[in-house]
Amino acid sequence: MRAFFTKKNEERPINFVDSSVVINGDLVFGKSLEIQGSVYGNILSDFKSISFLTIGKDSKISGDVLSGNIVVSGKVFGNLFAQHIKIEESAKIVGSIKYKSIEVHSGAKINGLITPFVQTKNTFFDDKKIKQKQNYTDVSNSSQLVTNISSNKLTSPIMEIKA
Repeated sequence: MRAFFTKKNEERPINFVDSSVVINGDLVFGKSLEIQGSVYGNILSDFKSISFLTIGKDSKISGDVLSGNIVVSGKVFGNLFAQHIKIEESAKIVGSIKYKSIEVHSGAKINGLITPFVQTKNTFFDDKKIKQKQNYTDVSNSSQLVTNISSNKLTSPIMEIKA
């Protein structure tokens, strides 16, 4: 079930949400998390780090999910953002999926857009530098993730910017 877990990573302790647990609110985790219960809120981890999320067969997630690696066997009602994602045959996803690499097993049910990440140059900060020749902070090499959403709002796990 954990296709993205190498032998080295499997030795790390895994945080576990039991099937009897219901979480109302956002859930933020570090290295690894396995969910067998229900989460009504967003699930977030550092997108660029080695983070692993397993959504178990009997689990239900209502919210957006962002992690470096995701294995989905249960139900997700929200958007998925992952470097690597594996969708098992028992999975049901209602929402968009953005990925760098993806594996979808026969029988999985997906109702939403599936799109790869496209590496593009972000000129937002370059434009700001031209307008403010002095007293600026160079964030063009920042490790913070900003997810583009086609609306008047940019959202990330750590900030919200209204356009």
